[in-house]
Amino acid sequence: ITPEGEEPPDLTDENFHAFGTKRVDDRPAFIRAVSDMELKVGPTYTFAFWGISQFLDDIQWQIQKVIPFKPIDFNLFCGAPPVSIVLYTLTPADGETR
Repeated sequence: ITPEGEEPPDLTDENFHAFGTKRVDDRPAFIRAVSDMELKVGPTYTFAFWGISQFLDDIQWQIQKVIPFKPIDFNLFCGAPPVSIVLYTLTPADGETR
């Protein structure tokens, strides 16, 4: 979690894999940290999902080993790299019915 106004981690940093909390290092502590996390406006939250790496061929930008002998073009899911995911909330306006 990067506080508002501070520079978030560089995703291309060669030591990116060592940043933050990892489930593999201490599963109970990781579960507590994620469960206690309160997402709010302002800070930058950086997440890395390593578990899917066995299925994603970053060089060919394909998903492997899901359908035997048939790679899937990852562009079908998210477009060309780099991929950014943005979450935000809106304050309901007066009279909002959605």
